[in-house]
Amino acid sequence: MTVNKEAQVGLRRYQASMLKATYRDLMADEGYNRLIIFLLDTIYNSEDANTPADTFAKVYDYFMERPNGKPIAILTKLVELNRLTDGLDRSLAEEIGETSEITDAAYVAALHACNNRKERTRHIELFIKCITKLHRLSRHPLNAFMFKVMKLLMSYLGRPKGIKIVEEGYKALLGTEDLSRLTGTIRELEFARLERAYGSV
Repeated sequence: MTVNKEAQVGLRRYQASMLKATYRDLMADEGYNRLIIFLLDTIYNSEDANTPADTFAKVYDYFMERPNGKPIAILTKLVELNRLTDGLDRSLAEEIGETSEITDAAYVAALHACNNRKERTRHIELFIKCITKLHRLSRHPLNAFMFKVMKLLMSYLGRPKGIKIVEEGYKALLGTEDLSRLTGTIRELEFARLERAYGSV
């Protein structure tokens, strides 16, 4: 079944709003605000949902097309994360169907009906691994050069929006001193959300 694009956009808009409400306390903390806003408004953009995924995939394909080419491990994980996110959103949007407004009850019911707890558990853990690795990379002085190389590569590939994503992401990560409270809160709240939806399923 082909999922209506408007249904996917509506779902992402609802989820972005839901996540902002879930993490309002962290967003009020100057140490995390910039990174959370970047993740929700730039990476998980409800109006332009495919841009980050397409950009990561384009860079990934560039490396894979080189003789003996092999992308850096974090890029492979980011591509996997984006594909997993897209697949989970598609199944959820299909279950919810076309509606002018998604309610909390309808969202939880659709989440339960999808019956993909294993994939959602993998999604949470993969996200935490990716953000932790990127944060670690941003703290190393030599990796400032790597981020500059990525910007040049995206320029070469004709991905001007990708350049902005790299710049904003690097600054947001660099400005976050301690990631442990963020990742710990994500793990706690997102697994609690799954437990409410699936229970013993």
